[in-house]
Amino acid sequence: GFFLSSPKRSGSHHAMGCAGSASSKYDAAPKEAAPTEEAASYPSGEWRVEESPEQWIPLDQEIGQQLLRAYFDGQVEATYTLPSGNFHVDFYQQLQTQQETGRQCRIAWFDT
Repeated sequence: GFFLSSPKRSGSHHAMGCAGSASSKYDAAPKEAAPTEEAASYPSGEWRVEESPEQWIPLDQEIGQQLLRAYFDGQVEATYTLPSGNFHVDFYQQLQTQQETGRQCRIAWFDT
């Protein structure tokens, strides 16, 4: 895996909606491709979770990268783990569910 050390601001603006068309080129990319090239093609921003109405909390950058990779791979859902529990993310409904409690809250991508 790879991690972005610092998100680069690029002039072009990518809407998350075009992720479907972009996913095929990652499948074809050879495994030994330079990680920086792949990292640079992701939009800069962060995933945030709505902890309480209109109170959006950014996710840890490492988890954000996991979710972004899953999203760009064309997956409709992903999971991640925090000390507070296991979380299931539904990209289609933009919902996150804490598996232990069943508590749901909205999750969304914010451009930075």
